[in-house]
Order: sequence, then structure tokens, then C-alpha cells
Amino acid sequence: MNRTLHRLTALILSMLTLLAFSVPVYAEGHTGGNKIGLMRSLFQKQDPVNSFMQLVKGGEYKKAIQIYLDEVDGNSYSEMECREQLVNYLDETWAGYLAETVSESKMESVLQTLEKMDLQLGLLWAEIQAIRWVFSDIALSKAYYQEGIRELEAHHYEYALAAFDRVIPEDTKNYADALEKFDQAAEYYLEEITQSIHTAIQNGEYDIAETLLISAEETIGYWHPELHILESELSDARFQAEMIQYAKNNDFIGMNGAYQKALNQGTSIPAEIASLYTELRSKYRTTIIENSISAYKDHGSDAALSIIQDGLTVLPEDEDLLRYEEKYRSCVTIKLKDKKTKMVFSESKKGFSINGQRWDDYGNEYSGSFLLRGCRGDENPYVVMSLDRKYSRFKAVCFSSSRNNFGSHDPRNFGRAELVIYADGVEVFHSRAVDRETEAFEFELNVTDVKLLKFEIHCLDEEYAQINIAEGELSKVLSDAELYDR
Repeated sequence: MNRTLHRLTALILSMLTLLAFSVPVYAEGHTGGNKIGLMRSLFQKQDPVNSFMQLVKGGEYKKAIQIYLDEVDGNSYSEMECREQLVNYLDETWAGYLAETVSESKMESVLQTLEKMDLQLGLLWAEIQAIRWVFSDIALSKAYYQEGIRELEAHHYEYALAAFDRVIPEDTKNYADALEKFDQAAEYYLEEITQSIHTAIQNGEYDIAETLLISAEETIGYWHPELHILESELSDARFQAEMIQYAKNNDFIGMNGAYQKALNQGTSIPAEIASLYTELRSKYRTTIIENSISAYKDHGSDAALSIIQDGLTVLPEDEDLLRYEEKYRSCVTIKLKDKKTKMVFSESKKGFSINGQRWDDYGNEYSGSFLLRGCRGDENPYVVMSLDRKYSRFKAVCFSSSRNNFGSHDPRNFGRAELVIYADGVEVFHSRAVDRETEAFEFELNVTDVKLLKFEIHCLDEEYAQINIAEGELSKVLSDAELYDR
């Protein structure tokens, strides 16, 4: 029913429009002119789009809604015309607000009217909200601007900077001035913060100075050149104080860590700090070497090497420590039972064999054994061990046995024999006569600077004889001259 009425009304209005503009023009003063004016007035009064917009502009959104529902809804042309005029009205009002010809309260009133009306009609919700968001931001921006002015006048520069920083470019009235005021507040703030940081540095309160610096970077931006200068001053002052304290505590490890970090960061190191570092490094090196020598004398090369290697973790390229590491490594004992060491045998004659495990006639087991065997009248069997002047001591156990490699007795009779050892052709050891009833005995030789060590069996009887050399060890013993030669 309402829709039919709307369409009838629209038809009548269209006919009246045609009639109004098709009536002939009469001379001035003729009654025909009054008729035209009357028709046009009637048309204007009955145009629902105009009525709708007048109510909207007057803030009477409820009546506007009613007119739209009663007289516009269903007429596509009128609906389109209403929306177009609403958009124009919103844009003109917004432009006036930005140009400051429309007050903030008026803009807010228009937005509220349109929002309330649009909740039912849904004509331009997106356009309203787009402006609403910017309008809210601008209103907030203006409030921040005023807050910044108050804080600046109160000399609260940090708060002023925070407020001015929140003024947005859309706030055209205040944005440019906010930028100027920000720079002004930043200049005053920098003066204050610089003085506070310098005071903290002078008092040795480096953590406080760092906290102030971080606050300044968050306030005006870490990129500010003045802050970079302050950061460098703080870093240098803290570094120098730490180095002096390390020197007082005789803590080279701590000092070295700080020193190397400073070098990696490109920190300028004053001459007096570099001198302190060099002095403490020399003391540290001396302490490490002296401790290693004591450990070597008391516990051997392994203990000494461990101390030197600890020192090298702190000073990995120190020439003196590297030299001592090489010395102690040369002292590591080599056991002939290790398969890798069998390469030390460079020459042998018939009657030599490597047996590994061996037993004497008393049931004692020995490892790393090699055997020389023969009879009187034979050319003496021998074996040559290549030392290449790398060692200073050879130690082993000597015995004869009637047991074979499996521990079983050999039924043959065994004669007597002697073990003779030559160092580079010079006899350095000659054992007593040994047979299977002779108890195993240990012997030790000084093989310093010896290149070749020759082991030879001299048989004393017609019977078959043999000698076992077992538990052999080669090692280097450093002399005091080698230990203290740096």
C-alpha cells in the first residue's frame, strides 16, 4: 500500500514538473507568472529529497529517517539522489573542518547525526567511519599538542617531547608548530640529560649513566648524533675503570676479555691502559709457565701440559706458551705395547720377534714384549730401535722364559744369555747372565741425543737361549736448562 502511494506521488510530481516548465512565458505582471511561481513552490515543498536533506542538516535524524522510509525508499532515482547529497554534505562539512571554517563541535554533531541515521538506512557507513577515524585522531592530536605546550612551559622536556611526537600531519593547524616545538624541547632535554650523564660518569655510576642514555634514545631517537657521542664517552669511561680495577685485582683473564672486546668494537685504548694490559699479560704468562714447571717436576708432563693449555685458552697465540706446549708434548711417554709404536724398530737380524703378551717361569705376565733368541756360535741376533734424538729415557723389564706365547712350557733345555745395548754404536748396557730361573729385572737408560738404540743377545751356552724385553717405555725428560730456557 505504502509503496503504491509512493509511486503515485512520484508520478504526480513528475507531471507537475513537466507542466511547470511547459507553460508559456507571459509578460511581466501577467497573472501567468504567478501560476508558474506557485507550481514551482508547490514542487519544492513536496520534493522528498530536499525535505530529507533539510532535516538531516537540522540534526532531526528521526524525522529524516521517516521521510526516507515513507517517500524515498523504493524509488531508485530518489535513493541515489539522497545518497549523493549525503556524501556531498559530509565531504563539504569535513573540508570546512579541515579549513577551520567548521568547528569541532559542529563536525562532531554532523557525524553523530549521520551515524544515528545510518544505523537504520545504511547509506554511507564506510564514508562516515573513514572520516570518524581521522576526526578522532585529529582531536587526540590537538589534545597532545596542548599537552606538549603545557609540559614545555613547565620545563618537563621529556614529557613535552612525548606529546609533540604524537601530533599527526592531518592536524594541519598544529603539525608544523609541533615539529618546531619538538626540536626546541629536544635541545633543552639534551642539555639536561647530557649534564646528568656526565655527572654519573664522573661519579663512577656507569649503570645510572647507561639507564639515562637508553631513556634519551627512546625519547628523541637512538640516531641522534649527540647521543652517539655520549654513548662513546660512557663506553670509554667504563672500559678504563674496568681495566684499572682488573689491574688492581691482578685479574688478567677478566682484563683480557674486556681488552679484546674493546679491540673488536674499535674502542680507542689510551696508552696508559695499553701499558697496564701489557704488564699484567707478562705477569700472567710468567705465572702460567712457573706453575707448569712445578707441575712437571712434581707430577710429570701431562700435568704441566694441562696448565699450559689453560693458559693458551686465554692467550691462544702467545709464543712462549706455545713453545712450552711443544716441550711438554715431547715428554709424553710412548709405550711399546701400543701397536703404533712398533714402527720404532728400523732394523733386525734373524732371532728377533714381537710377541706382545709374555709370561716368565714364575707366572708373571708382561705386555709389549719383543724377543731375541739364538745359540752360542751363531752371529748375535739383534734389533735396532730408531729414536731420532727425540727421547731422553728408555725403561723396560728383562727376563728369560721357557713359556711360549700361549703360556705353555717349552720342553727344550734353555741356556744362558746376556743382553747388550748400544747407543749409536757405543755400549751403554751389559746385563748379567740370564736364564729361565733368573727373576725379571727392570733397567733404565739415558738416551738423550741418541739416534739409534741397538739390542743384541750374546748366547753363553750351546743350548737354545732367549731374552725378552717387555713393558718398554720411551720418554723425554726435560733438563732444568730446557725448562727455564724461554
